[in-house]
Amino acid sequence: MRRASAKSQATFCAKVRAMLEVRTRNQAAVAVVRKVNPITRGWAGAFHFGNSTRVFGQQQTFVRHRLRRWLWRKSMAAPTGSSASSPTTDWQANTR
Repeated sequence: MRRASAKSQATFCAKVRAMLEVRTRNQAAVAVVRKVNPITRGWAGAFHFGNSTRVFGQQQTFVRHRLRRWLWRKSMAAPTGSSASSPTTDWQANTR
């Protein structure tokens, strides 16, 4: 059985951070998720035989948090020089 070492967990986190960095905000969310999925599947496939339930939970929480933060920042980044409304205004307009 293989257990996930601290080094492999750090490598996994670094790869996810690289996919969800500032420079990727101009890409579509679907495209970025498609790039993150093989990383998570590969890591899970390598360590799914060991007793890694706690580590998988931590990694899942990490990926969710990073993705949620990336999406939030992507939605708040309005194009400069345009008359685009803020996400709050769009939401309010759609509920009326």
